[in-house]
Amino acid sequence: MSQNKVIAIGLEMMSPVVFEKWCDEGLLPNLAALKKKGAYRRMMSPAEISSSSTWPSINCGVNTGKHGMAFIHRQFVSGTYETTRKRANEVGKPAFWEGFKAAGKRVFLMDVPDAIVYDVDGVEIVGWGLEYKTWKVDSNPAGLIQSIFKEFGTHPLDGWYQTKESTAEAWLDLKEKLLWATRTRTKIIKKIMTENQFDFSLVVYGEAHYAGHLFWAINDPAHPDYDAEIEKAVGNPILEIYQECDRAVGEIIAMNPDATIIVFSNSGVGPNYSGRHFVGEILSRLGYRPKKEVSTKQNKKSWLPAGDVFAIQKIENLVGQRNIEKIKSLIPEKFWDKWTRKFLAMGSDWKDSLAFDIPGDNTGLIRINLKGREPKGKVNPEEYDVLCEKIGKQFSEMTDPVTGTRLVSEVVFPHKKYFGDYMQDLPDIVIKWVDSQDITSMQSPETGLIEMPTLPDARTGAHKDCGFFLAVGDGFRQIDGEKETLRLAENHDFAPTVLKYMGMPIPEYMDGSPLEDIFDNNGRNA
Repeated sequence: MSQNKVIAIGLEMMSPVVFEKWCDEGLLPNLAALKKKGAYRRMMSPAEISSSSTWPSINCGVNTGKHGMAFIHRQFVSGTYETTRKRANEVGKPAFWEGFKAAGKRVFLMDVPDAIVYDVDGVEIVGWGLEYKTWKVDSNPAGLIQSIFKEFGTHPLDGWYQTKESTAEAWLDLKEKLLWATRTRTKIIKKIMTENQFDFSLVVYGEAHYAGHLFWAINDPAHPDYDAEIEKAVGNPILEIYQECDRAVGEIIAMNPDATIIVFSNSGVGPNYSGRHFVGEILSRLGYRPKKEVSTKQNKKSWLPAGDVFAIQKIENLVGQRNIEKIKSLIPEKFWDKWTRKFLAMGSDWKDSLAFDIPGDNTGLIRINLKGREPKGKVNPEEYDVLCEKIGKQFSEMTDPVTGTRLVSEVVFPHKKYFGDYMQDLPDIVIKWVDSQDITSMQSPETGLIEMPTLPDARTGAHKDCGFFLAVGDGFRQIDGEKETLRLAENHDFAPTVLKYMGMPIPEYMDGSPLEDIFDNNGRNA
C-alpha cells in the first residue's frame, strides 16, 4: 500500500461536462495536467433524491437508505405530516476517517459538508465558508476557527440569504466576493499545511457550489433569465471561479509535490429546469390529493403555507428576502429551524391524500400516504407497489403541449434502488425532468392542460447526477475516462477507494467498492 500522504480536494458541484471542456481548451491548466496523467472518470451521485444526499454518501461510503439524509433543508419526517431540518450528527453511519486516529494517521478536514467536529488527530474546521451549514461553526483544536476569522476574516457570503440579483453591479459584487473567498480559502489551507504534517487531508471549495447555483443563466443564452448586457458586464463568473479553484490546486500541489492528489466533485450542475412545481396540481387532477379550495377572506386557514413545497418562495415574495434575512439574524438558529419547518407544513392536505408532493431539490418527490407508516395512512401496504407504478406511468405521459415531447426523463422508485434502515425517510417516487427546456406548461390525456409560471426558484443552476473523480499519485494508473470504456464511479465508492489506497480496512457496512481498475498493476495497491 502507498505511504504517500493523500490530499483530497472537493470542488463542489463542478460539472464534469464543463470541467472536461475547459480542461481540453486549456482554461484549467493545473487540473488538465492532472487529468492527463491520472485516473479519471465521472462519478454518479444520488442527487435525484437531493443534493443533500451526496456528501453523506461520499463521507460514509453508503447509499442514501443507510445514511438517511434526503432533502435536509425541509426533510419529511416519517410518522408525522411535518418537515424538519436535518443536522450532521443525524447521518446514519460514521465518516470513513473516524478510524484514522487509532491507526496513527493525522488528518486535516476543512468545510466538509455534513460533517461534525470529530476527535481526529490533526485539524478540522467546520463552517468557515460552507454553502449550507448542518453543524455549528467549530474547530479542532477548539479556538482555531476564531483565530482564522481574526487573521483572514469571515466568508463574505456567511449568513447571506440567497437571492437573484437584478443589476450588473450586484452580480459583479457577488462574483468578486466569491473570488476573494476562494483565494482566502487557499491561504487558510496553505497556512495549516505549512504548520502541520498530515497523512490525509480533505478540503472542500464550496465557492464552486455557489457559482453553479447563482451564475448559470449569465452565460447561457438559452436560459429565460439570460441577459446579454449582464453577461457583457459581468463576464463568465463560473469560469473565473473554476479558474481560481484551478490555481488553488496548483498551489497545493506545489507545496506537496510528492503527495497523492484526489480532485473530485460531489455532483454536476446544469440549468435549473424542472416541473416540480407542477407535481401537486398533477396529483390533485389525478385524484390522489384533494382539489385546492379557492382562498377567500372567510377561509381562516387561507394564510397557512398548506405544506406547499414552494411555501418559502411565496413567503419570500410576500415579506421580502432581505427582510427574512434580517429577521433570521435576530432569532436563535435552533428555534428558527424548528418552528419555521413546523409552520411551513401547517394547513397541508397530506393526511387527506393518497399521495402528495414533498419538498425537494430539482426533482419531483412524491410520498405515498401509507397505512402503518403515516399517522392517517390511506393506502394499504399490499397496494403500494401497484400505486407507485401507476403514478409513475401517469407522470411519464406528461408532454409539452407545443412540441408533444415527453417532459419526464425518468421515474425512480427509491425502494427498488436504495436500501437500509432509513428508507422510511426517503420519498416513494422521484420524478426526473428533462433539462433541455424551461417548463411552463404540460398536459396528458388524464390531466388536461396545466399552465404555470417558470419554476419559482432564485437559483438558475441546479445539481445534476454526475460529478467526477480524479486521482494522481504513486499506485494509480493513467485512465482517460473519455477514451476508455469503464464503469462509472459512484459517490459511495469514494470512501472505500481512499481506505484501500491508504491501507485501511473497509467496513462491512459500506456499499461502495474500491475502484480496482484505477490501481496500477505492480501490486502496490492490489
